[in-house]
This record gives sequence, C-alpha cells and structure tokens, in this order.
Amino acid sequence: MSRKWRVAIFTGVAILILSSVAVIVAFSKPQKSKKLDLNQVYTYDKDVDKTIAPSYIKFIDNTHFVAILGLNNPKESFGDGEYYSYNYLEGTYERDKDEISLSGDFKQYVFKFPTIDAWNKKKYEKIGVLSKNEIQADQLASFQRGKIEKRNGVWQFQWRTKNNTEPVKYNYGWVKLKKSKKKIPDSIDDLLKEYKKISDEE
Repeated sequence: MSRKWRVAIFTGVAILILSSVAVIVAFSKPQKSKKLDLNQVYTYDKDVDKTIAPSYIKFIDNTHFVAILGLNNPKESFGDGEYYSYNYLEGTYERDKDEISLSGDFKQYVFKFPTIDAWNKKKYEKIGVLSKNEIQADQLASFQRGKIEKRNGVWQFQWRTKNNTEPVKYNYGWVKLKKSKKKIPDSIDDLLKEYKKISDEE
C-alpha cells in the first residue's frame, strides 16, 4: 500500500472518530426544550436561584398541570424536631401560542415526613392542603406563579426572588427548561397510592 493511501485512510479514520466523539458529547449534555410535550416532566438548573432547589412541572392537558415544588435533599432537612416537606401541586394554566401563564388557581398538598426512614419508606405523618388564596402573593414559589415563554427558540421559565427591602422588591430572570426523568403522578389520588399514613399502619 502506498504512502498516499495510508495517509488517506488514517485521515478518514481520524475524522470518523472525532465526529463520533462530537455526537456523544452533544447528546450527553442536558437538552434544552425547543417544544413542550404533554406528560413530559420539565425542570431547570438549580444554580439559577441560589436560595431554593429546582421545581418540576408536567402539563397533563391543555389547561392542567402538576408540579413538585423546591425538591430539596431530605437528608439536609431533618433536624431536632424538624420535618421534611414534600410539596405536590395541582394547578391550571392558560396558553396563548408561545406564552404560558401559571396565574390560575391551584391546590397544594404538603406531605410531612418526621424522619429520613419514614421518607425512604414513603410513610407520611400528615398532609396539609393549601389553596392559592391562602398563600401571600410575595410568598408564591416557582410554578405556583410566573410564566413560561418561548424565547430565542427555547422554552424558558421566569423565576423570581424577593429582596429583603421595604417596600418589597423583586429580582426576575429567565432560565431554560429541560426534560427530566423524574416521575410525577398525574393527580393527588395517584400520588396517595404510592404513600401510606403512619397512623394507618399502626
């Protein structure tokens, strides 16, 4: 085999390897959402807002959604007499082309877990239920409020943080949504099938 052919073959193999590596790297990165699919869970990078963990949302149909709010690490939540709160939300939304408003009514279910063992075994002690009008407007968290828009071809969520000032002032910003493998039940009835109340088993 001539030197010319050896060089050509080597070059072709090198190009093939580099192309394969580029494809692998591209698909290993979180894919930002250019479209929103029903029954697909979405979230965002938690470093967008340093004060809270990311929330998760799933659109059930053209008017209803479910969400898990600020899913912190349970191990960091238990202390002396402290509970871990798991917040599940059922809400309504309105969509106008490339804009989604999360300003509709919602019902929030707050599961309280007394220990990490109870959390791991999906055994809650109590559930609190809140409606939108029971939460102060300046206390509304991600996906309890806000909007989602398609900006620069990618769906993004408008987050908000509150400054400790009088009068109250807010900081706003946009974060790209991305698909998540986390599972969210379609309704509170479906969620309750996965958990047991501690007193019911005693």
